[in-house]
Amino acid sequence: MLNAMSIQFDNGWLLFLLVPAIGLALIPYFRVPKQHRNTLNRVLSLSIHCVILLLAVLMLAGLSFTFTQVSVKKDVIILVDASDSTETTKEEMDEFIDSILSEVDSRHRVGIVTFGGDCVYSAEMSKDPKEVKKQYSEQKQTPVGDATDISSALLYARGLLSSPKDGRIILLSDGRQTDNNAVATVRALSSDGVRVDTVYFPSSGYAEEAQISDVEVQMSGSNADVIVTVESTVVQRATIQLYDGDELAAEHYESLGVGENVFSFIHSVLDSKVHVLRVVIAPERDTLEKNNEHYAYVCVNVSNKILLVDGSNSGASDLYGLLGDDYDVTKVTLSNLPSTVPALCEYGEIILMNVANADLPNGFDDMLTEYVEEHGGGLYTVGGDKAYMQNDMENTKFQELLPVNADTSAKTLGLLLMIDSSGSMNEIVSGTTPAKTRMELAIEAAVASVNELKATDYVGVISFNASANVVMEMSSLDRKDTIINRIRSIKTSTGTYYYKALELARNMMEGFSSTELKHIIFLTDGEPAGEGFGIDEFVGQVDRIARNNVTLSTIALGPSVPTDIVKAMAEHGGGRFEPVTQESKLIDVMIKETTTAAGQYLNEGEFRPTITAHAPAVSGITELPELGGFYGARIKEGATMILGYQGNPIYAEWSKGNGRVGSFMCDLEGAWSAKLFSDSSGVKFVMNSVASVISKKEITNQTVSVEFSKENRAVQAVIRAVLEDGESVTAKLISPSGSTSELKLGKLSAARFAAAFKMSEHGVYTVCVAKSGGGTQEEYYAYTSFSYSKEYDVFADDDECFSIMERISLEGNGSMLFPADKIFGGQSETTAETADPTMVLLIICAVLFLLDIVVRKFKIKLPSERREERRAKTSEADEN
Repeated sequence: MLNAMSIQFDNGWLLFLLVPAIGLALIPYFRVPKQHRNTLNRVLSLSIHCVILLLAVLMLAGLSFTFTQVSVKKDVIILVDASDSTETTKEEMDEFIDSILSEVDSRHRVGIVTFGGDCVYSAEMSKDPKEVKKQYSEQKQTPVGDATDISSALLYARGLLSSPKDGRIILLSDGRQTDNNAVATVRALSSDGVRVDTVYFPSSGYAEEAQISDVEVQMSGSNADVIVTVESTVVQRATIQLYDGDELAAEHYESLGVGENVFSFIHSVLDSKVHVLRVVIAPERDTLEKNNEHYAYVCVNVSNKILLVDGSNSGASDLYGLLGDDYDVTKVTLSNLPSTVPALCEYGEIILMNVANADLPNGFDDMLTEYVEEHGGGLYTVGGDKAYMQNDMENTKFQELLPVNADTSAKTLGLLLMIDSSGSMNEIVSGTTPAKTRMELAIEAAVASVNELKATDYVGVISFNASANVVMEMSSLDRKDTIINRIRSIKTSTGTYYYKALELARNMMEGFSSTELKHIIFLTDGEPAGEGFGIDEFVGQVDRIARNNVTLSTIALGPSVPTDIVKAMAEHGGGRFEPVTQESKLIDVMIKETTTAAGQYLNEGEFRPTITAHAPAVSGITELPELGGFYGARIKEGATMILGYQGNPIYAEWSKGNGRVGSFMCDLEGAWSAKLFSDSSGVKFVMNSVASVISKKEITNQTVSVEFSKENRAVQAVIRAVLEDGESVTAKLISPSGSTSELKLGKLSAARFAAAFKMSEHGVYTVCVAKSGGGTQEEYYAYTSFSYSKEYDVFADDDECFSIMERISLEGNGSMLFPADKIFGGQSETTAETADPTMVLLIICAVLFLLDIVVRKFKIKLPSERREERRAKTSEADEN
């Protein structure tokens, strides 16, 4: 029954345009002479123009009509959200259901449906509210609580109504929709006449809660950077663990702030397999455990084929024999290299042993660049008497691929001298003529070091006793005289504070970047005293210094120096420990240490490389055996120095385009590297470094691919498969527990298929696509993960939840109800419908426009006008 109608304008102020519009229509009319003005033709045309202008202004003003009517909906379904997120509001919902049932009269039938991830018909439609309440309170079956699918629940309720026009749905929910689109669904229901009202029960939330909101994995070579986002409602501490399969890979104990917190794990993934990564959080204070675990995955699809290029025709027997057990190795010389990019792409990695750029066939550098950068191949270069020569490599495409620059010249050195100026340095050194104190010898030795430096080098000086003082900031050798004068001005005092001196040195070197090499010489004659620190604290400071690519050597002057401490400092600093028992030889030791630190291209002599970065190449390795020498090079910006010695790169890696490149500055033919092949850690490094560079994906083009789109638990997989004549494609789903099921494929196009499935288990799902027929069989695997339902995202936006409930009621021609509202009769069953007359008005305008043309063309006249015309013609005839 129609109760009322109202008219609205979106832009009512535009109605004022009626005045100038009517004026525009009247002006031409009144300009016509009066004797010709009042013809039917002109009056009709004026009227049509005025009506068209009026309708145009009404359309511009946004005219609409709202019809309000009271419509009794005989069938009422109470749709109750029983998902886990409404657990704290269940009592309130039940009270509201009681209030609805208390108002039911004989005109209505009422039923109750509970829903979550599915629906349960909890109380059948009945005119007896007591029976409905009894069935609801005694229901034995409950819906799945790990989701909130309002859309499916609305459709289920719609199916229970005897007639859509007589049906009404009252939705009780917190609006935390996890699956499908309820707003789109309710539009279809309202078009059938169903009324949908909503009652919003906001979630009470959790006062103390932490959850893992996201885990993102970014690959860099063989390193997986696992980025974990944790949200917390309170400030607290939490343990965060990373598992690779069932194995604990890393563990952090972190502080959580209120809101979003981001943490990162660096995890090495060398094995060719799918690594199922699981991140688990254990907060100090927490309410809900179902959101404390998150899954991700890394698919390492390592090629087993390696091309070993022997640049010196030595046989490369050591490396070939070592790799042969784990890889399919093809050994070639420079004379029979593959001649096409596709031929290179058959290999996951190319190892160039002692290969000079000049020895490469014409155009091979272009092929190598395409192989690495575009196809994602791995490249590993090894030193030798022809490799890494500056005049051979400079400005070449081969050089551009490597993480190091070949350099035969000495590098610039930033040298920081740390000189003990404690009271014991005033002791006379025996055997000196004339007699000299240790301080005088140290000053002479420091001056000698400065004199050994090149004009391009820098030097700084720190003296330390009970305090640490900057004698000279890091300065170029242009200020050599000033540097020497400052060194000569050092005075002694009491105390020997190592920690303060190392802290000051770290601060100085952190901001220093003017030279390629940075080295510290730490000179002391006594043990640390007065600070209360031990070897762990001193070594810790040296570790922090070393992170800035600064090496450190120690010189122990005399017998009172604690050897264990200063030797450990040198080892952690990547330098040398020099005990000076014959103190008069201090100057010679300082000069030797200074010149060694400067470094050259060809560096022969035994040394032990230092691990300078945590990376897959050194995974599980704490110390490497000694090598017999190395070829000097300079690390490039953006590359990672994994092994180093005195600031020189020994092994470095970087990502180049889609591929990965590693460079080893020593040989692998048993000359300098003999101990590498006879030591378990050395063998492990060779195998690790080869594995860290090899391509982690198929280099050849795939004819099958899978893309996933996910909505909470529901997944849509779109499979692209290029099929030849006689070929077909099938797909199966493998759950985290290993159960297998066939996927039904729907054809989208000639080469695209779709499959849908739902994820109920937590973990990584595998979709196996098989292409067969035509004598071929090809399988392709794709992966997706499921951690927990959106139902357990306690940081959902409550404003958005309220908005969803509001939009459902608006689109459902209903309203948002509140506990104080009367559910039936009057306003509660009033339906408002809005009509937009724009299209009708446009049609009327078009018809009037055509009518105006007709009026003008046929000159319609009044009967009086026709009689007057006949009289005029008769008079004219009589006169003639």
